[in-house]
Amino acid sequence: MPTSAPPRSARSAHAVQADRIILATLALSALIAVALGLHFGQAMTAIVGAAALLALGASAALTAGGSLAARLVLSGSLMAMTALHIQLGRGTLELHFGVFVTLGVLLVYQD
Repeated sequence: MPTSAPPRSARSAHAVQADRIILATLALSALIAVALGLHFGQAMTAIVGAAALLALGASAALTAGGSLAARLVLSGSLMAMTALHIQLGRGTLELHFGVFVTLGVLLVYQD
């Protein structure tokens, strides 16, 4: 017996909730980027990069929350933030594990 898809309103409510989770993760990642920048002597790069990525993600979540466009922009911003961490840490091996953490966090979108 095939199961029907959840109602559209339930899907859009889940999408908006998922966008908020990713945005909160992006904000936390921005703080981590600033801490890494301070530790490795690249504070300006960290502040500018983290602020730009956070602003991009926040604008997508606020203007198009729950849409495919918001999912793509927020996902890309979170992945770019992980790349920023690796860059700020000068390629430190441990920071590469952030890629796997990001993949796990992106499962909140369920698509």
